[in-house]
Amino acid sequence: MYGEGSAVSDIVTSTITEKGVGKIISLLGNCPEDSLHHIIVMLGWLRGRDVDIALTRLLGDPSARKEVIEAVVQHGRDIVELLIEQIHSESLKTCKSAIIAIGRIGDKRAVPHLLERLKDEPQVAVLAAGALAKIGDRSAFEALLELLGEPDPSLRQAVISALNSIGHTERPKRIAQYLKHQNPLVRESAVKIAGYFGYEECVELLLESCKDESENVRHAAIQSMPFIEDRMAFHMIVSALQTDTPRVRAAAAYALGQVEEKDAAYYIKEAFKDKDPWVRYFAAKAAGENRDPNLMQPLSEMIKKDPAHQVRIAAIEAMGKIGGTEAVTVLADLLKEENVDIVRTAIGALGNIDHPESMGHVISALYYPQRVIKLEAVRALGKKGGREAVYALKKLFASEKDELVLQEVVESLYQIGDKNAITALVELSSDKARRNLCVAKLSQVMGVPLQWIAEGLSHEDPAIRCVVVDILARVKHPDATEAMLKALDDPDPKVRLSAVNALGYLGSRYGDKKLAWVAVHDPDETVRGMAERLIRSRRTFISCN
Repeated sequence: MYGEGSAVSDIVTSTITEKGVGKIISLLGNCPEDSLHHIIVMLGWLRGRDVDIALTRLLGDPSARKEVIEAVVQHGRDIVELLIEQIHSESLKTCKSAIIAIGRIGDKRAVPHLLERLKDEPQVAVLAAGALAKIGDRSAFEALLELLGEPDPSLRQAVISALNSIGHTERPKRIAQYLKHQNPLVRESAVKIAGYFGYEECVELLLESCKDESENVRHAAIQSMPFIEDRMAFHMIVSALQTDTPRVRAAAAYALGQVEEKDAAYYIKEAFKDKDPWVRYFAAKAAGENRDPNLMQPLSEMIKKDPAHQVRIAAIEAMGKIGGTEAVTVLADLLKEENVDIVRTAIGALGNIDHPESMGHVISALYYPQRVIKLEAVRALGKKGGREAVYALKKLFASEKDELVLQEVVESLYQIGDKNAITALVELSSDKARRNLCVAKLSQVMGVPLQWIAEGLSHEDPAIRCVVVDILARVKHPDATEAMLKALDDPDPKVRLSAVNALGYLGSRYGDKKLAWVAVHDPDETVRGMAERLIRSRRTFISCN
């Protein structure tokens, strides 16, 4: 049973071959939303002034914004002049969509017009800065520099990102000047740029910025210290950790996890004692990055005794990154806790540890009553991989009722992505009630050898062989179609019928010779009849065109 949307889509598909672009455009004014999306996708593949105009007029339509932008981007430079006009549209939605599209296309002709929109309200200016970042044209350099002191933090960050993307030869010198600017917002922005690139010309000034009167500047400067190749950088981090405000101390604690100093673990451990919970939180994060086994004991104490929930969570995650037998013992103990967040985080941490004893604890968590714990266990097994993980996930899939958990099982098997996991997904698709979950994922076959799926055509269960035919048809790849044609010789008529239907779904004339043989010689009347009807419909289509 086809609805109105499908009927309109059929018109679109057929009129393209008849060069009925005008007819397609005429459908835009009055058609259901699902059909509108289909038409826009089609217009993305067509060319011509009328098509360009029609697409740019739809830029302000919130219901189809994503599809319109994608279609416009496909047209590339041909549509840029029309997009430039829409950058100046009075409609805010149209203007914003045009800016996004032109940034994706990356045409320098739009730069002067985008610079004008930098003076607009922040939500437009942020998009304009983002587009300029993608284009990366040097002519925007000076205008962007003038905005380093913008009060709006989102616009200021967008400007910083844009300046980072422009390879201007004067950038190090100019940024060094701004590090001494009287406006603290400008100094903060300059610190973020200079710290990101680690300019030699700016090292001394960045070190001085760690003692700036503005907390925001000091915070940004301390964050940049791990990227500065100067011994004084580590001393600045330690000094800030011991003497500065809680916010800057927190930045210093986290920075310790990014430096390669032999004393870093000692100061991380010292930060565990800080009175501010967020300093301890970032110190725990740093421990996970530092991965010094000597931090295991203090982390264990932190997990047991710290009064701040977020600190305990960060310490558990850090322990999972350090790993080892001691970590597995501590984390397994946490699975007995009543706090669901603690249990969930411990499972995730166990999933990160490559230790034989960790697998059993994660598998046991699959059968906890709480959904969030089950989901975390499934994801952890997806990261761990291996035959044991695949078997456990298959077993859960057979008994689980929760649709969200089932979806996550499919995702995790696909993430494991080895032959064993893909074969498991193929076999699980025999369950009619849950077939679509597996088929939809297998049809993506991103990086998965098609042969692994095609081997399912030899499975003893005809239902699975039918599903494999369906998957191969959806892939729409010559190798997949070639493999699928073998199903026309399957001993089970249901499988052969599935293959005939799949050829009809593909719509191509590939395999017509084999199909003609089936229409005459197949032992099953239903299969012969379907093959004959398919051949006849193709002949009718050819005569009409």
